[in-house]
Amino acid sequence: LYSFSGKSQESSTQNAPKYDDEYRIKFQKIRQYLGQGRTGEAYLLLQDLYKIDSANYYTNYLMGVCYTEQNIISMKSVKHLEYATKNILPDYGYIPYTERRAPMFAWYYLCKAYSQNGMCVKAKIARDEFLKIYENKNDYFTKNIETFLIECKDETWKTNAKKRKQNLVTKHVDYTVSTPLWGVQVGAFKELVPIREEFNDLKNVEAFIDSTGTVRYVVGRFIHKNQALKLRDVIAQKGYPDAFVVNVNRPQTFSEEIIIVDNISFKAHIQGKVVFRVQVGAFRDSIPNHLVNLYLQLEGIESYQDKDLTLMLVGNFDTYEEAKAKKAEIQELGISDAFIVAFNKGHKIPLNVALKHVEKMKLEEAERNAELRSKKEKRQKKRLEKQLKKAKENPTN
Repeated sequence: LYSFSGKSQESSTQNAPKYDDEYRIKFQKIRQYLGQGRTGEAYLLLQDLYKIDSANYYTNYLMGVCYTEQNIISMKSVKHLEYATKNILPDYGYIPYTERRAPMFAWYYLCKAYSQNGMCVKAKIARDEFLKIYENKNDYFTKNIETFLIECKDETWKTNAKKRKQNLVTKHVDYTVSTPLWGVQVGAFKELVPIREEFNDLKNVEAFIDSTGTVRYVVGRFIHKNQALKLRDVIAQKGYPDAFVVNVNRPQTFSEEIIIVDNISFKAHIQGKVVFRVQVGAFRDSIPNHLVNLYLQLEGIESYQDKDLTLMLVGNFDTYEEAKAKKAEIQELGISDAFIVAFNKGHKIPLNVALKHVEKMKLEEAERNAELRSKKEKRQKKRLEKQLKKAKENPTN
């Protein structure tokens, strides 16, 4: 969706600012971050490109993608993606850093942005526009875009909110002061997103749910607003550019803190081993015929219950690279929409969160090994110094 292989496009550079090497390097980093699911870091660099050329349709598209993929409920996602759809590439292939037009997936993400903001009629229009120009008529994107419309229905949100509350344990928070208490809001979602999944790199995140089912994620409670403003600046630098200061002393919004979801601590962070698997199908009630046929094609299919969905999974890999190789093998059998999913302690977690955790574990291991090497070298040095000292004190003939 961010970097396509295939037919190259002629870039639209007429009346565009000159894009130098610094621009190109940032663009390549953005592409890399997005491919790894690191949307917060990608967004920070996109802001720099936006300052250089705010009229760039492709930059606006990628900024909109960052909002929707982080499930940030904001009209900014709609603004960027609506602008991006005004100049769509007639075909898609490799997109160079000098390209200013947006790919056809701008319509796909605009549908998602409309859905997230409750603009259901416009979401349907965006869906129709995407399907008009998208060639693959029965793949992940054509199926997934329909879920945006289902979730956009007002009654569905209310039903989902009720269902969510049945699986929640909350703690009522009473504030003893009448004056404002300032915190930093880092996210607001219509779906429950465990802190360990979305904010694994932040500490002291609290989650509050209101009567509509909207969940808000906040860090800190300060008497002085300037303290919260300083914290906001630090959090923005960690990859949350849209974090903002809120008054948490508002009972209608911040009085019900989420403690437990589905018998799991909502604040629990990812710990230990992450496992990668390949998902080849999913169904709700009865299994469709085309998925039944997969049992005849593939060895080792296992079922996993994910709320009201039954997932069909293959493999159990310690590394992403192993899972990627298995996915390629499965796709060669004609199952083109197979994709990789991740688990931690038996619970499904977002792939981008899993990859971040694995990377963090690697860095921590490298630091531990470096520390062990350093200690070993110091011990060897001390041992050698003792030997030299002893040799000087007791010279031999």
